[in-house]
Amino acid sequence: MTLPRVPRLDIDGVLRELDVPLVHEGPCPGGQVGAAYVRWPDGHRSVLTRGPDVGALLEVARAAGVPAPRYELVRPPVVVQELLPGSPPREPSRVTIESMLDINRRCRGLLAGRTDLSGFPLFLRADGPGFCLHEPLRT
Repeated sequence: MTLPRVPRLDIDGVLRELDVPLVHEGPCPGGQVGAAYVRWPDGHRSVLTRGPDVGALLEVARAAGVPAPRYELVRPPVVVQELLPGSPPREPSRVTIESMLDINRRCRGLLAGRTDLSGFPLFLRADGPGFCLHEPLRT
């Protein structure tokens, strides 16, 4: 069974279309759709990827103390976001898991009553774009 995949992001093509002076510095580790490190003219680095504009949600999260990146440029479906310090953990340690649980606690209830923020499809019961497929499990 061959399943559709989300095509990898053509970073250089996207940068030409954005008409913003960003320099492609290479791929981000992990992931399947081609997130990349980019550098702005002032020298700071960011991450270019694709996805919905969830900048308003990230602002709410940051206000609650959640380490979430700022969106520096949004041109749907492309997003350039702040590069936060750190690296993906290789093996989850007790400290890493406790930190994840703490962040989860900080998110609890943050959006309660916020009717001004639109929802986003999570594809929990139906197939989504390429990397979110349920049919293989059903069959």
